[in-house]
Amino acid sequence: MKSESGPKLSGNISGTDPLKDNRLLLKAQPLDNTEEAKHTAKEKNIANIVLLRGCGIRIEVPAFKKNHGLRPCMVAPTKIIAGLDEHKPGVSDGYDFGFLHIKVIDDACHDKASVFKVKGLEAVDKAIGQLARLLWEAESTVSGESIVLQTSLDSFPLPTVEAGDDLSAYVAAEEEISQTGQAFSGDSVWRLNEIVAARGCLGRFPGSEMMGIIKKFIQLEL
Repeated sequence: MKSESGPKLSGNISGTDPLKDNRLLLKAQPLDNTEEAKHTAKEKNIANIVLLRGCGIRIEVPAFKKNHGLRPCMVAPTKIIAGLDEHKPGVSDGYDFGFLHIKVIDDACHDKASVFKVKGLEAVDKAIGQLARLLWEAESTVSGESIVLQTSLDSFPLPTVEAGDDLSAYVAAEEEISQTGQAFSGDSVWRLNEIVAARGCLGRFPGSEMMGIIKKFIQLEL
């Protein structure tokens, strides 16, 4: 995998984003002893600054279609997800794979805004229902079927849990609830949260295996 960065620059520095509004920016620090990292992190004039979060370098990776054999499209509000490539018009004959990134819940969690997180989850739940209905209606006019997969990014339990907190009470309560329901098919998972999902038939796996699992699921005769 080829990577690149500008002259005397390095992505191996800490971020400057305080993750809260109306706070002073953090000071970037080099994360190694190279001259490039030290030069990149060197303090500049106060007006000459870029808000840094998750610093890195540009890498060259194979096209999604070449890697997975699927024609993709994406809707994402965040550049770190959508990428920096130019926007291109959609294709008239459709796509094989669509990725929709919803940011609102992540924003609410970073701000520890419990009420907004719940409202965001309710809105996403409604949106997925609308999407499923539209896809079902489309299947009546075209051949083939649609599969919706829901994934999550971070762990943001409610109430707010601090690092090192004892979660045994939450786990025990979740286990008790899990025994009262019935899964539709497959394994015993009938609710979506991290505790019960970890007991599902897929187990735990790195993100690099996600597309392989998705493609195998698409090929199943359900």
